[in-house]
Amino acid sequence: MNRLLRQAAQLEKLAASVTGRCRSRAAPGGEEDLPVRVAHYHQGSPAWHTWRSKKMTASSSAVVMRANPNWNKKSWVDLADMRRGVPEEPVSEFVRNMRERGHLMERVIQHRFLPRAFPAALERGNYAASLDGWCAPDLEWLEAKNHRAVKAPLLLGLQERGHTGPEWRELPGLIDDLLLFAPHIGWQLVHQAAVIGNDRARCLLVSYHSSRAWAAAWYSSHELLKRWPDLEAEWKRYTAWEQRYRALKQEELM
Repeated sequence: MNRLLRQAAQLEKLAASVTGRCRSRAAPGGEEDLPVRVAHYHQGSPAWHTWRSKKMTASSSAVVMRANPNWNKKSWVDLADMRRGVPEEPVSEFVRNMRERGHLMERVIQHRFLPRAFPAALERGNYAASLDGWCAPDLEWLEAKNHRAVKAPLLLGLQERGHTGPEWRELPGLIDDLLLFAPHIGWQLVHQAAVIGNDRARCLLVSYHSSRAWAAAWYSSHELLKRWPDLEAEWKRYTAWEQRYRALKQEELM
């Protein structure tokens, strides 16, 4: 617990050091005058789940944009129910173990590629993003994904161009390719960039198969933020629908 508190204090100090730089005309919802804040919640904790249920999160962007691989007509309903506190169905031990393995790999990837970064939950107004790694002084953040999620644009595409392995730092990512082959991840990065709110920031997306098999690419916030108006418009459309849905559910309880 003391270690987590020290880490949180360090994150707050780092974030405060760049608050003035983390403001942009592209900040979400016209909230460019609001600073990006570090939310002191351990990712995966009950407090973190409660916090994110009240926010518009990066991981929900794919659902809002209808880009989630498992999207269906009920996806908006499931998201709205989660945001209004309806308990999720319990997951199996196998799924829990897979998630724990994923979190462990995220830490391995973070220490390997961005050793100055820390896992961080950021918020700006009503928008939020939980980052696998965030280095405020360098304006760099990390998103680590299992290779199955981004296999087409990264593991296959980069191998064909010979940009895997030691050359990972030299490869710029093309957001158009990512939105085409893995839109659920592309919109997540767009949302994260908007929460950070600085077009000089950049994201390192790492697609891993194991600690020794991976591919990676940098994505510029400047390019990601060009897509934010599309995502912001869809968030506004979703929140308007969610308000009607909540009103309907409230009427059913009366």
